[in-house]
Amino acid sequence: MDTHAQQSTKFKSYFDIIRGMKAAIWADVINDFRNEADVTAFLEWCSKVGMDLLLPCINHGTGTVCYESKLAPIAKNCTDWDPLGLIIKGARERGMQVHPWVVIANWGSSLLPRLGGREYFEGGPQPLQADHPDHFVVDSYGYSVLDAPSIVYSAGGSCYIDLGKESVRNFVFDLIKELVRKYPYIDGVHLDYIRYQSFKNILGIDYTQAKEFGRVIRSGDEIWVMRKWQQDPSIYDARFVFKVTEKKQSEPSQTMQAEREYSYCYCNSCLEKFQSEYSVSIPYDLKTTYEKAQWIEKNEKNRWNEWRISNVTSVVSGIRKILNDMSPLINLSAATFWNYSAAKELVAQDWVSWITQGLLDFVNPMTYWIDPNKIREALAAYRRLIKNEIFPIYPGVLTSADYRITRNDLSMYFDALREGGASGITLFSYSLWSSEFRRAKSLPLIEEYDDLLSSFIREQST
Repeated sequence: MDTHAQQSTKFKSYFDIIRGMKAAIWADVINDFRNEADVTAFLEWCSKVGMDLLLPCINHGTGTVCYESKLAPIAKNCTDWDPLGLIIKGARERGMQVHPWVVIANWGSSLLPRLGGREYFEGGPQPLQADHPDHFVVDSYGYSVLDAPSIVYSAGGSCYIDLGKESVRNFVFDLIKELVRKYPYIDGVHLDYIRYQSFKNILGIDYTQAKEFGRVIRSGDEIWVMRKWQQDPSIYDARFVFKVTEKKQSEPSQTMQAEREYSYCYCNSCLEKFQSEYSVSIPYDLKTTYEKAQWIEKNEKNRWNEWRISNVTSVVSGIRKILNDMSPLINLSAATFWNYSAAKELVAQDWVSWITQGLLDFVNPMTYWIDPNKIREALAAYRRLIKNEIFPIYPGVLTSADYRITRNDLSMYFDALREGGASGITLFSYSLWSSEFRRAKSLPLIEEYDDLLSSFIREQST
């Protein structure tokens, strides 16, 4: 059976089983589950409020996984039990599907190798940061993300692997194969961070009180901003390099403006592959990575992004083939940027093409931090782009202390999803939406959602 025929059969059986609006939920296994009781509480809560699709994360960008692996170190919290196995067993007993959530490109902290025994079991595989530093991306200044990490959520920052390298893609493919072999009864695989990273920081520095500089600072200079690691002050857990873009001197203040652009990957391998595959010639007299990156931005921006898009799409395509070969009934889905044009331009994530090529079975756009009207508009745009009125779309809705969805607002979100043609909702995440979880962990409640979720989900499903 060819891929298109497989997809058609799968869609038909899927819709025969799932009618009405359904609900999915993301859950962070490594950080939120400590024992079997936590898993049971999760399953019981999901069953109570009417969840159908469970998306438990196996790695959550930690560089570790929640099961015994030959490819990545096992998270310290998961060394003596199998949370994912328990979730799969319990979900099947309760009639819910399990689609393990796999973070693809975000692969843990630059300090992870130093955290053995604390963050992961040292008897297994070593972190990629130690065994394969070449797997990680290089920024437009020429620095590996291991030396100049991106966003610092925790010590050591957030480090992405290079989807432009065949060796990295093979690592991802092997991870998916291992997951399916270890847990053959999963209903799907759910992809996240299946993209590059891109954003810009602007830093204003007031150096009125500065005693002296080693030399005069000029526009174009690199300024390092660093923070010492509390566990070991001889090590920096955050290292940011900024380019000075403007320097002002006026009384009574002296300031400089610096920018930090996170754009990847400009390692020698990627630059050579881009030139070879797209017949591009970067001028020979450009010596630094920054000069080459600036030349590409000015002269070959569109083709550069096409090349990056092809790298990301090849990962999705490769995973689709693996699932078709190993277990054709396993679904493939992805958490995607909600703004499609920004997804393509900034992070090379052309998720609409994944759908039109038959690579995905459903999609979960991360429609976070936007109001119901905006979600309704986004859904209408998705339907126009996809050109398939029955393709399942489960928009992600987030609540948090910083973006609180009130009980009064919740009905508006459900109405927007239904009226916009969504197939259901995906909640981010269990630890934020479940008041039972937050009480059990002594966390401040955001809202009491349980009864309303149950009422809305079951009402929309009939």
